[in-house]
Amino acid sequence: MLAARDVDGTAGLELPQMFSPRIRTMHSCVQWKSSGSAQVNTLAPKRALLLLVLALLCLVGCTARGEQDDRVIVYDALRPDGYSRALDGLLANHLIDGQDTGLLDSLNQGKAIATTDLVAVPALRSNERLHWYPQILASVVLAVDRDVTSETLSGWQDLAHTTNPVGFQAVLPDERELAAAMSYGLEGEGFTLDAMTKMLRDLHVRGLLRTDGEPAPIQICFDDEAADRIQNGENIEIIVPAEGTLSFTKGILAPYEIEFPPNMDNALIAAGMRLVDGRAHDIYPADYSRAARVSDHDYVNATTHNMGSTIQRQVMRLHLYVSADGFEQQLHPVLFLMVFLVWMTTILHRTMNRNIRLAMLASGLLIVGWMLTRMIKYQLLYPGALHRHLWYGYYLFMLGLPLVFLWLALALDQSVTTFRFPKVVLPFALVNAALLALVMSNDLHRLAFTFDDPDGWLIDYEYGPIYYGIFGVIAAESLVALAILLQKNWASPRKKDFLFLLPCYLLLLAYAVGYAAKWDFARESDVTMVTGVLLLAFMEGILQTGLVPTNSKYRKLFFLSPLKMRILGADQKVAFSSAQAPTLSYAELRELRSRATKSPLLQGADTLLYAKPIRGGLVVWQEDISKLNRMYEQLSVTTENLRAANAMLSKEKQVRSERLRAQEAERLYSVLDAEIAEKMALLGAQVRSLIEQKAPVSPEKLACLTMLLCYIKRRCNFYFLEQTDQAMPVDELFVYLDEMDELASHAGTHVAVSCGFSGALSVRQATLFYDFFYSALSWVGSTSEQYVTGQLLAEAGRVKLMLMLPRLSTAPTLSPGLQSALNVAQGTFIVKDLDDSVGISLSFASVDGGQHG
Repeated sequence: MLAARDVDGTAGLELPQMFSPRIRTMHSCVQWKSSGSAQVNTLAPKRALLLLVLALLCLVGCTARGEQDDRVIVYDALRPDGYSRALDGLLANHLIDGQDTGLLDSLNQGKAIATTDLVAVPALRSNERLHWYPQILASVVLAVDRDVTSETLSGWQDLAHTTNPVGFQAVLPDERELAAAMSYGLEGEGFTLDAMTKMLRDLHVRGLLRTDGEPAPIQICFDDEAADRIQNGENIEIIVPAEGTLSFTKGILAPYEIEFPPNMDNALIAAGMRLVDGRAHDIYPADYSRAARVSDHDYVNATTHNMGSTIQRQVMRLHLYVSADGFEQQLHPVLFLMVFLVWMTTILHRTMNRNIRLAMLASGLLIVGWMLTRMIKYQLLYPGALHRHLWYGYYLFMLGLPLVFLWLALALDQSVTTFRFPKVVLPFALVNAALLALVMSNDLHRLAFTFDDPDGWLIDYEYGPIYYGIFGVIAAESLVALAILLQKNWASPRKKDFLFLLPCYLLLLAYAVGYAAKWDFARESDVTMVTGVLLLAFMEGILQTGLVPTNSKYRKLFFLSPLKMRILGADQKVAFSSAQAPTLSYAELRELRSRATKSPLLQGADTLLYAKPIRGGLVVWQEDISKLNRMYEQLSVTTENLRAANAMLSKEKQVRSERLRAQEAERLYSVLDAEIAEKMALLGAQVRSLIEQKAPVSPEKLACLTMLLCYIKRRCNFYFLEQTDQAMPVDELFVYLDEMDELASHAGTHVAVSCGFSGALSVRQATLFYDFFYSALSWVGSTSEQYVTGQLLAEAGRVKLMLMLPRLSTAPTLSPGLQSALNVAQGTFIVKDLDDSVGISLSFASVDGGQHG
């Protein structure tokens, strides 16, 4: 598996799953290019827009230059070494840039990366378009600071007896390479991580293991890092372990060909590197025979794949019950969501109360949304503004859960089917919404989380007053919900069962307080998953204690039910049965299945068997109808009696109706006869006058007779319309007036009347307007100048018909009958002398106010 040989070959772009970009929760090592400390942007909108335009122009300029002149080689900023610094001076046409995460992501973006063969060789097999340029060797050695210790060391086994601190770089991928080299030295080929893990754990127990990245008197590191410290003036001895170690090739993995300067090898040696052919600076040990080069990279990668969690759990004894690396940070939420959704589905399925089911569904959605937000946050490679606001977004769910608890507590005694959201929750919701707005705008005021460095906010931050206010509100709302639950549980016959639910609730509250207070037991756990599990346990406890109606224990319910019912499965076997359920023969059961949902099966005179198909089976029940039969007999007798009485009443009603109809008709005709008696008498007189005269009848007189006939006809129409008690549109009245105008023109009277508004009148008002208009035409017919002008309008809340007549021989006066009708209808009749003409008007209060046309 391991041999001392060079590694080369062509490259590939698509990388195996084990090399996916790691997701780590740490502050960014990418430094601002400009001087001074960067702050969260709080510029005015115009200024911010100007800066945005300038930034875009700069990006465009940088992109153009990169395409023409510079290419980028990315190295891991968490492990800067002499090799990356040497490249910066040797490759003038490349930009050497440090990046703390996502080196392989940079490779997919067309950038070259400085890495080891542990990453490069598997990549080369995946895609032939990549190019691998191995340049130096880096062996895992012991770097001993002789200014601090004079302890004699020869190999890995000596670390078991040392009394000096030992440094181990616990940062990917260094920890994988260092662990592989130690394991190879302690176990040989086909190594596992057991011996290495035991040795590091013993050092940690004795307080001698350092994993914070600071140099220790004895450092497990690469020899090029030790050489770099020697060149910086430290008194470091490089020890190649006697048991053996591994050498890794460092170089450049690029998606394009790179042309190196002719003096590349000499420059690397001068910079303190050791070349792949063995040439090296004189600061390196002369004997590297015990350093083997990796031949089976897949085996090394597979063995050290979970190195991060191994160091955390088996060595440091940390993260024993929570995720310890990026892979677990994504795997655990997925497993949690699967369990959570299944469990939540069963809880919702068992809950009968709709309000409680909706409250539980809301709590489940909050937990799922919280977990998805967390997963998205950990997927982001660089902790920027989006990463920070996803972190702020946690408080949407944290502030929403107490409201759901309160809703759940208030919904316990509500109707099972009717939805009603408790309005008392709304004030709490407004307070939580205000706190959430303050958290989301923390970049402006930093009263929830305070941090000075925008790059280091993820680790170096403190809590502000808003943060503690949020947890105070959460605790207060939770205690209110708990008090409501206790009060409602006090009336329950199973109140003692609540004692098993109370610890779960208090544990959730204590966990929230511990998390806010930064207690280790809370901070070392995943707050989202712990909250979700405790929430599920709490809701399950509510169901089990009987505070919420559930659809469980149906078998016992059926057995004790007074209903004579039985539920059969598809295999004809009894699934549920009451104690009084009927015993069915095979023939009866077959008959029931054939007529299910159509008609019941009669058993004797007083028993019915019903059957109804359900999903997966059949429900059969028996009903006693003896009481119904007796009631039916009684109802039959009563029905016959009622039928005879009803026939008599119907006949009596018919006779009474006919009599009342005749009386009403007689009354209507009497009133109508009184209304038009005067005009009928006038009509008779005019007809007799025309018959008695010997001269031919003039067209004017015929026209006057026609006007009178038209008037009588319309008055009859008006009379019957009055009986309906409906309003009459002004347009309809104006049609009747226009009809009278046309007839008047044949009698020699010129009429011009306009309508100045739209609306409606009562039929009585329209009738009086019509009488008034006919009277005016009658007055004008006796004059030499026969003209009438006028207007129907609405003003000051009254509707008015104004007419202008030629001067009459006598002042116009209304007939006694019309005057009496006007008084009853509260109409106003006015006559004005206008020198050579007479103005008359009739007005009433408007029915709907009218609209001016």
